This record gives sequence, structure tokens and C-alpha cells, in this order.
Amino acid sequence: MKHPEVKKEQVLEKLSGRKILVVGDVMLDKYLSGVVQRISPEAPVPVLHYENTRSHLGGAANVALNIREMGNEAFIASILGRDEEGDTMSSLFDENAIDTSCLLHQNNRITTTKIRVMASNQHLLRVDKEEIKPLEAHERSALLEGIEQTLKNKEIEAVIFQDYNKGLLDQHTIADCLALCRTYGIPTTVDPKFENFYAFKGVDIFKPNLLELQRSLPFAITPTRDDLQKAAAHLRSKLACRIVLITLSDKGIFADNGDESILIPVTKRSITDVCGAGDTVISMATLAMVAGFSLYDLAFWSSYAGTLVCQFPGVVPVTHAMFAQSGTLP
Repeated sequence: MKHPEVKKEQVLEKLSGRKILVVGDVMLDKYLSGVVQRISPEAPVPVLHYENTRSHLGGAANVALNIREMGNEAFIASILGRDEEGDTMSSLFDENAIDTSCLLHQNNRITTTKIRVMASNQHLLRVDKEEIKPLEAHERSALLEGIEQTLKNKEIEAVIFQDYNKGLLDQHTIADCLALCRTYGIPTTVDPKFENFYAFKGVDIFKPNLLELQRSLPFAITPTRDDLQKAAAHLRSKLACRIVLITLSDKGIFADNGDESILIPVTKRSITDVCGAGDTVISMATLAMVAGFSLYDLAFWSSYAGTLVCQFPGVVPVTHAMFAQSGTLP
């Protein structure tokens, strides 16, 4: 594997000072932690001796947090319920200096919340509190108005679509948002999910993971260069996207722009939790695109950052300190 042209000590400088808008499904990640010392006499399940509860930004909000933690201005466009979890998320956005001028608060929705029960960094159980439904007409209109004002007035350099199939990014909203980005000449990137996989036409970076890709193609593939090139050609024919970036879990990352294709093995690290790694990859890929990185460097540093956050339990963003202290390259 060759070394990237942009050195690690240069990455933080080149990938900072940007203005990025994230559009997508936000969620609150709550971690209920404690210690397990016995099995319940009532059922064959562990008894957790509760210690604390922590709340973090998740979903598209974690993408925005990744952007912010890498030294950039982050803007979030999404929807929250008027509930306790929505209030917590609003406070977390404020604490992390993420611009919420495109964030809607609605009485008829609940804030998507993932409650993870943890014992000594071991994931025991997840409880989801969510309501999946598309935006109503007045909600879509308000969201698009906020996005247009941000694109017009804030010198946004790229828009990231982070889809978790919770309803915000239906086909109408996707098409209208992409049209706005084209009007204002703003590059776009997307981390898709299954439901609207082929709706993101004309984006600059299309970044599925291998499972999402396999479930969405009309033919079977394995994580080999030939199969991935075939898949990339199919995606480009359907989407007219500029770069296909496919995350392959422990097999690394694949990038293809039609003229060049690259398959990079994963950087070997001690993996604790893969939650949120995709958020980090699309964040870094977008910043690298805006910074003008080569295809190889874009793929390499995106994958590199994704493996960094996998060393920590729960959903965490890549940070300046994490990146700077990550050791030498292989």
C-alpha cells in the first residue's frame, strides 16, 4: 500500500476552516451504564447496577459533530420533536457550536432516541424510541427555506446528506435539496440507506457500505476489485455521481471515479465499536473533496479516520487530538 501524498501532520490544516451543511436524520444517543455482577433470579438476564447516563449527538448530528471537531463550521438541517430528548439535543448543539438555523422543532413528532445499555464497555441492549414518517408539506417547505437561506448567505462549501431512513429524506425532499445545491453551485455528498438509495442523482460522492450496496444492486458482488468496479459502473450509470466510495468494514475501502479505481486495506487497529464509523468516513471524505485531495488521499484519510473512532465504545466523532495522537502510518 502506498503512502498518501498529503502527510498526516498536514491533514488537520488542510481539512479545517470549512463551512459544511449536513442534511439528514438526527438522533440522540443515550448510554445507560453500570456494572453486571450477577444474573437475575427472575430470568436468565444480567442485572445491571446502574451508575450513570450519558447523552451524545447521533445520526446526522454526529456527522455535523465530526465536521466541527475537525476545526470547521458545521450547520445542521433536520427536525426534532418538542420533547425532553429534543431539548437535550438542542443543548448539545449549542455546547458544540453547531449552527441550528435550519433545525425544525415540531409538536407532532418525537425525537429519535437510541438508548444503549452498557456494562464495562460491553453493549448489552439497545432500545429505540422513534417515529418514522415523511415530512408534511409545510415541514418540507420550512426546511427548504432554511436550507436555501443558509446556502445563499453562509458561503457553504459542501452539503452532506446523511440518510437513516427515518423520514426526513424522502424522494421529494432529496430532489428539492439537490436542486437548491445545483442552483448555488454547492458540491454534494451522501451516505445513503436502503429506501431511497437511487434518489441521490448527480451527487459528487456516493458512499454506501458493502451491505447497503449488496442489497441494492440487481446482481451479486463480493468485496473484490473486479466486482466493486462493476458495482461502481452501475451506480454511475444510475446516479451520474462523480465518485463512488464504498466502505468494506474489515476489508478496507474502495474508491472509483470512472478513470481510476482504488482498493485500500483497512488500517489495523484494536476495534471496540463500529457504531458511527460511517459518519466519520463521509465527513472526512467531504472535507477531503473540498480540500482538493486526490482520489487515493480522499479514500485513505477517510478510512483512516473511520478506524480511529472504532477504538472507542459508543458513537464518537474523530477529533483533532485523536488524529494528532494516532501514531505513525503503516
